[in-house]
Amino acid sequence: MAEVEQLEAALGQGGPSMLRADTMVRRMLDLGLRSGEVARLGLDDIDWEAGTITLRRTKGRREDVMPLPEATGRAIAAYPRDERPKTQHRMVFARHMTPRERPIGPDLVRKTIRQPLAPCWRKTTGSDHRKAILEWANAGAAAAEFT
Repeated sequence: MAEVEQLEAALGQGGPSMLRADTMVRRMLDLGLRSGEVARLGLDDIDWEAGTITLRRTKGRREDVMPLPEATGRAIAAYPRDERPKTQHRMVFARHMTPRERPIGPDLVRKTIRQPLAPCWRKTTGSDHRKAILEWANAGAAAAEFT
């Protein structure tokens, strides 16, 4: 439970790329996304009117349409408005350093969420980050608590 409290306290902190990290973690918590699914999400994959998000090229090589939780939608909307650098590509997340026009990959997602949330991590690597986040959330912290 202490890890959940640390994770919760780490969200919403100021600093470079923190809004991007918060939005990535929010997606992983609320939707159970893998780092590759977070990296590949495009602006056109979000249907704001229907309140859905479309995942393309999932691990099962299918296309999934999922409901978009309100808190996740707010986080996704805030990142392009407040922190995302201008780019020509339509991916939700962008590199904050050159080459900005090259879309991010799963490794950058893992690096981005690991840095600001370092106090919360046990010794985890790669896909274990997603498992740890979901484990903490399931350990008693409802997704709504992570704002």
